[in-house]
Amino acid sequence: MAEATQVDFFAGRRAVIATMHGKEAVIGPLLEQATGLRTFPVVGMDTDRFGTFTLEVDRRGNQLEAARAKARAALALTAADLAIASEGSFGPHPQVPWMVSGRELVVLLDPYHGVELVGQVLTTKTNCDQAVVATWAEAQAFADRVGFPSHGLVVRSGAKADSAVAAKGVADAASYEAVIRQALAQAGDGRILVETDMRAHLNPTRMAAIGEATRDLLRVMQALCPTCRRPGYVVVEIVPGLPCAWCARATRQPLSARFRCRGCGMEEVRLYPDGATKADPGRCDSCNP
Repeated sequence: MAEATQVDFFAGRRAVIATMHGKEAVIGPLLEQATGLRTFPVVGMDTDRFGTFTLEVDRRGNQLEAARAKARAALALTAADLAIASEGSFGPHPQVPWMVSGRELVVLLDPYHGVELVGQVLTTKTNCDQAVVATWAEAQAFADRVGFPSHGLVVRSGAKADSAVAAKGVADAASYEAVIRQALAQAGDGRILVETDMRAHLNPTRMAAIGEATRDLLRVMQALCPTCRRPGYVVVEIVPGLPCAWCARATRQPLSARFRCRGCGMEEVRLYPDGATKADPGRCDSCNP
């Protein structure tokens, strides 16, 4: 009997993409070309009910839980075999907190096989930003800095992050000037908050990151268990301890990686996941304290 392949697992199956912001334009072609899936966007589903960047709706649960909830809701509305959903989050970089980063997740649910696969990317390639402005000139300067008009903007009615939204999805100069001048005139202290619109269809930089997360999902889809050939055979634990090239003491760099199949339970440990057998002394707490 021939071994099952990733193509055997996904080819010809229908996958609904849970989006109302055009994400199917980047997710669909990547998955279809590599796996043989047939994708289509969900119709008639308000994905904003799972949370909005502008805080009208709080996100329930964490980032993965929100993506999973969107995928399940899309499955309930369609006759698809699988569902795909993405969720983004923006804030300080976990290792470099003075830099803004974006984390994108793309989740694939296969209820028939009991499979959940996740692709992700952490990137500093984001225009996520905001500014309090008191003049049209300041608003113009902010817009220029964040890539307007190719990237949309949000204008609030006051200077606080929870001020009511005066307009979002602003993507042309005339509309932007009009809403800025009106909001400034009506603001109690003459100041308002302007921020980037992080919805994918209005933010090409974010859409590109969703594409990178989809490519990572493909990597997970193509990682088959050596025993049962189920997709999603990926690292579940990184063990530090790679010896320093100078002093041979254990460092915080990866020594081994543990792989596990969520289907049959197969596990293995692979040494030197980054390909290095010795750590750079610059990463050693003893040699470079």
